[in-house]
Amino acid sequence: NNLITKPIWIFNANVVEDPMNYSLINYLTTLSGGGYISRDKIIEQNNGNDIIKWIESFQSRYNNIDIVNNGNIHNIYPSHSITLTPNTKQFILVGKLSSSSSARIAVNLSISGVIHRQEFDIPQANRSSENFGLLRRLYAKQMLSELTAFPEKNKQRILDIGMKYSIVSDLTSIIVFETLQQHIEHKICPHRSRTKLYDDYMKYQQNKKQEEKKTKQEKTTAVLKLWTWINIMYISIINNIYIIIS
Repeated sequence: NNLITKPIWIFNANVVEDPMNYSLINYLTTLSGGGYISRDKIIEQNNGNDIIKWIESFQSRYNNIDIVNNGNIHNIYPSHSITLTPNTKQFILVGKLSSSSSARIAVNLSISGVIHRQEFDIPQANRSSENFGLLRRLYAKQMLSELTAFPEKNKQRILDIGMKYSIVSDLTSIIVFETLQQHIEHKICPHRSRTKLYDDYMKYQQNKKQEEKKTKQEKTTAVLKLWTWINIMYISIINNIYIIIS
């Protein structure tokens, strides 16, 4: 981040089908205070002066957040200051609240060159809410949008997030499992919404752990018995040698 000191503007005249790392483009332009002008935007504007005015205008920007109370807020995304996309009706900021109590944060924005600060109360999430699963996936999606800018560097994290939150990324694909055996074979836990399949999978995992623990205990017992037998044989051999020598 310290290497980017000037706004980066990227112009793309290619058609949409051309392969491109849009996550990296978005990362570079929003972090630096620049922007991305696509082929459609160039055709839509149809005037170089309009594009120049856009570049020279003040860019609205998310700066950071301050924790007003309850410091158990972490893993906030965007994780850095970014330029806000023009003409959008919402800005999504996500994070984790690791406590049983609510929290209060202050969001700092720059709009038309003026700093704006707005405080928000963050209630503790209701895990029984029907929207809780959607919120978790939205959180994961925001993480991936930043991590996929550097897919090789963040490969393992991207894979872990995809598996944990059941989200498809450039490094994963969709596999639809219908049976318990398929989930067991691929070591993928069913989503909680598939109640019976989830319960059966958790029961299988619990039984598997118990069987592994039992097998481990049996092996330990067998080793101890073997060691005891070896000691008895060793003592017997020593005694016989002593008798012969005597």
